[in-house]
Amino acid sequence: MDPSLDPSRTRTIWVILILVLIGVLGASAWKWFKQGTLLRSLPVHGKLPDFEFTERAGNTVGSMELGGKVWIADFIFTRCAGPCPMMTWNMSQLQTMLRDVADVRLVSFTVDPEFDTPQVLTEYAYRFQAGKDRWFFLTGKTAAIRKLAQENFKLTAVQHISSGENDILHSTHFILVDAKGYIRGYYDSADPEVFSRIVADARKLLRWQHTLPALNAILNSTSTLLLLSAYRAVRTRRLLLHRNLMFAAIITSAAFLVSYLIYHFGIQLTKRYEGPFPPLYFTILISHTILAITVLPLVLMTTARALRGQKGDPTLTSPELPVHFAKHRAIARWTFPIWLYVSVTGVVVYLMLY
Repeated sequence: MDPSLDPSRTRTIWVILILVLIGVLGASAWKWFKQGTLLRSLPVHGKLPDFEFTERAGNTVGSMELGGKVWIADFIFTRCAGPCPMMTWNMSQLQTMLRDVADVRLVSFTVDPEFDTPQVLTEYAYRFQAGKDRWFFLTGKTAAIRKLAQENFKLTAVQHISSGENDILHSTHFILVDAKGYIRGYYDSADPEVFSRIVADARKLLRWQHTLPALNAILNSTSTLLLLSAYRAVRTRRLLLHRNLMFAAIITSAAFLVSYLIYHFGIQLTKRYEGPFPPLYFTILISHTILAITVLPLVLMTTARALRGQKGDPTLTSPELPVHFAKHRAIARWTFPIWLYVSVTGVVVYLMLY
């Protein structure tokens, strides 16, 4: 008797697979309820609109470039004789403390853009050793910057004419913004506890943001192993084992789909690729995305035909088995390689991004 047909062995396989899946999803759910951004463990103070300003290097930086990043903002100006130098010094300390965190950016908006040209900001940034790829200094039209500060960040940023043209009343707060442009915290830059608080909150926002992609990669890897094992089982005529492995692959892929949708619609829109091989990355990503959309109906049709075939041969041992499963086999030869490609490239995309 083929050992793969042993009912007790089949039940054991299913119990193990279900327990593993419950364990993975349970651990993720626990993190979600304790600190997940979906439950807004940090308050939400509003959402920023799309914006775009000129960076000190002359290029434009705005909400598109900052999308998918957690960022810390402040409003300063280079002629400031008051709190701005200390604010910028504190921001430089944050730069040092967060140097090992890839997805955090610092953004300093000038509230004196008519004087603070890109060249002036470049010289100012150099004094504080601001990294060009991690800390942006933005200038633009006065009305646009002050509108962003007052109406969207809900901060003070006004010209105090009575005291002279160089006297600009502005907020001294640091602002924490999440990957989707939601304001998640205000911090007094003069507070001795500002460093520990803002770093802890930035890491909290990133923790769940990084957990789900890792979970997605694990689920894709598991699906790949299940598919390869199921293929080997059917090639060696262990049909019951093949069926069980395929059901496990379906469950794993369904869990991946749920996790993927939560990530992209609840956590952030998408992470930008910043590696050295953009053409290769986008080729893989585009093919992965197109085939991922294609494979879902194929999996459903392949499974439906398998279930119909099993009605005619529940034991999977009848001489007429090829007849009952002819339609299943006809579509499975297309579904399997597409499904396998989607699972493998899902892991590849994760590794290239992170």
